[in-house]
Amino acid sequence: KAAWLTVKGAAVVREREAKASMLKVAQLKRKYAAVVEARQARASAFETARLNLQFAARMEEKHNALKQAAIALNDEEEFDLKEVDVEEVVLEAEAEMEEVNVEEEVDMLTAFR
Repeated sequence: KAAWLTVKGAAVVREREAKASMLKVAQLKRKYAAVVEARQARASAFETARLNLQFAARMEEKHNALKQAAIALNDEEEFDLKEVDVEEVVLEAEAEMEEVNVEEEVDMLTAFR
């Protein structure tokens, strides 16, 4: 009977150790998943910041181009950039480009004659 109790006790101990090991593995998996999730969140935040910086740079370039166009259109006058109608500047610039394109086409047609 003592031998049977010893065997039974050893089996119970092994079962408890196995359960403890499984719990430890589950705990480590949860910690690993949390670390992976945190890394993904940081990577996403860095990507968002990178995209925002690129967008800001493009907007600054567009602003500078519009400012230069406004300066070119109003080079004789002092003006406040806030008073410049951006849509008007863009329309005038597009109209000038259309005029240039038409003139180039006329030049090309007369060159072929």
